Amino acid sequence: MAIGARSTVLQRRLQIADRIRQGSFVRVEDLAEQIGVSTVTIRSDLAYLEEQGLIMRANGGARAVRQFHAVRRDQHAPLAASQRRDMISAIVPLVGSSMTVLLGSGILPALLPPYLPASSQLRLIITSLEALPAARQYSLGPVYLLGGQCHSGRAEIDGPTAVQALAAYDIDLFVMEIAGISTPDAALRTLFSHALHAEAIRAARRTIALLNPDGASEAEVPDSPAFLHDIDYLITPENPGPAISRTLHEAGFSHNAEADHARLYRKHILDQKNHHDVISA
Repeated sequence: MAIGARSTVLQRRLQIADRIRQGSFVRVEDLAEQIGVSTVTIRSDLAYLEEQGLIMRANGGARAVRQFHAVRRDQHAPLAASQRRDMISAIVPLVGSSMTVLLGSGILPALLPPYLPASSQLRLIITSLEALPAARQYSLGPVYLLGGQCHSGRAEIDGPTAVQALAAYDIDLFVMEIAGISTPDAALRTLFSHALHAEAIRAARRTIALLNPDGASEAEVPDSPAFLHDIDYLITPENPGPAISRTLHEAGFSHNAEADHARLYRKHILDQKNHHDVISA
């Protein structure tokens, strides 16, 4: 299958999974009409998504087997597609073609694989079942699913076993999603996998955090949090607000690059921890 065709199929399947995730049950005929393909194509896509563990087929349709990041929407509107795209695109120049990249849990890291370099030397480590289909579809190099516990109703892999499993990898870059930054201590607010995130930051040569305020109402600062000074890059929507901007400035971050709907902040002086020459932006 040509790369363009593969991309079209994957995007359609991700669209189907997203529509199912938003509702309790969706019929095959409704999906075919909404997406503009035949019911035969929809059934084939549903079979694939069910094989990946993302949906369950039943009674002429499908339903979600879990609600990923089931957070309240009353305080923050979801990121727009243009914001997600520009935030993900800001990561690409920071990724070398022979790196080992650890993708943390969250919506944004799961969207990254199609944007990464097409290289057989690029290694991906996945910590969420949500990221697995795209990683398998797009990566030319090896894809590793981190060992650990997968809780009922969630896509994240975490727990003590997952934390221990990190020691088996030489991680160049860790990409994580955060829901906010607390003040005044600049602790990172996350939804899940707190211990895994903290250990991954320590293990990786560089860490990029993606700010997705969509989950802020459910996020928390763990007992042993990671802090803003522990990461190297922060990518935010186009206007993170004065409070976060001030916190970033006080923590030694500067506005390094900007797209239409995203901003990249870089620590003024990157730590020399296991320095890797590929990341120089």
